[in-house]
Amino acid sequence: MAAEGAAGREVRQIDIEGMTCAACVQRVEKVLKRVPGVSDATVNLATRRATIDIDRQVTDAALVSAVERAGYAAKPHKTQSLSDAAPSSDEARRVVIAAALSVPLMVVAMVPAAQFTGHGWAQLGLALAVLLGPGLGLSRAAVKSARHGEATMDTLVALGAWAAVGVSVPALLANPGHVGHGHYWFETAGMIVTFVLLGRWIESRARRRTGDALRALAELRPATARRVTASGDDEEVSVDALRLGDRVRVGAHQRVPVDGVVRAGRSHVDASLVTGESLPVSVGEGAEVVGGTVNHEGA
Repeated sequence: MAAEGAAGREVRQIDIEGMTCAACVQRVEKVLKRVPGVSDATVNLATRRATIDIDRQVTDAALVSAVERAGYAAKPHKTQSLSDAAPSSDEARRVVIAAALSVPLMVVAMVPAAQFTGHGWAQLGLALAVLLGPGLGLSRAAVKSARHGEATMDTLVALGAWAAVGVSVPALLANPGHVGHGHYWFETAGMIVTFVLLGRWIESRARRRTGDALRALAELRPATARRVTASGDDEEVSVDALRLGDRVRVGAHQRVPVDGVVRAGRSHVDASLVTGESLPVSVGEGAEVVGGTVNHEGA
C-alpha cells in the first residue's frame, strides 16, 4: 500500500513476519534504511508492519529482498481486516504440545515419588521432544539471527534452553545407571520454551482483540465526504483522498468522515460509539471532532 508524499516520493507499507522483540524491529529498520531511495523507515511490532518513506522508483521487490536477507518474511501490504493478526491454529497447537510434554517432565524432575530408575533418560527425551518439536522455530530463528551477526529474544531463549540440556547431559552420562539422584535441568529447558510459546500465543490473542476494536471503529467512518472547493461548492470525494487542510461539510444526521476542527457552524455530536459519552456533545467553532461520530441537527 502506498500514499502520496512529496514530489517523486511516497509512503509505502510492507507486512513483516518473524519479528519477536524490539531488537528485531531495530534490525529491520536498519536494513530498510540501507535500501537506496529510502529516506526513513519505522516498524510497528504489534501490527508487524513497516512504514517507509521512499522514492517512487524503488520497487517493492527491493524492500522485500532487504527484509528477507535480514532473516524475516515480508510482502507488500494490502488493505485487509485488522483482525487478520489472529493467532493461528498452529500457535495454539504448539502451546498444547509443549505443555503436554513439559508438565510430566516437570513432575518427574521435581516430585521424588514420581521418579523411577532411569528417569533422567526420560527427562532428556521429553526435553528434546519440546526443543525439536514445538520449540524448533525458536532455535531456527536464533540460528538465522546468528548468521547475520545479530541477537534477538529468540537467541536468548534458545541459548537458555539448550544450555540447560547441555549441562545436564554430562551429569546423566556420568551416572548412566542412575544410582541416587542426578542433578539435571531438563525441566528448565522444557518450561522455558513452553512459557515463551504461551506468551506469544496470548500476545497474538490480545493483538487480535485490539485489531477487532480498531476495525469496528474504522467501520464507523463513511466511505465518502463532501469536500468544499476553493469556489465554495461541494464535491463528493473518497475519504482516502482528503488531505490535511481540506474543508469538509457535514450535514445534519451525517457521520463526521475524519478527525478535524470545526471552522463554522454549531451542532451536537453523538460520540457514544467512540468515547462512550451517553449524551450528544455540543460543538462549535474551534471544537475538535472525531471521525465516525454522528452530527445531529446542524451543519
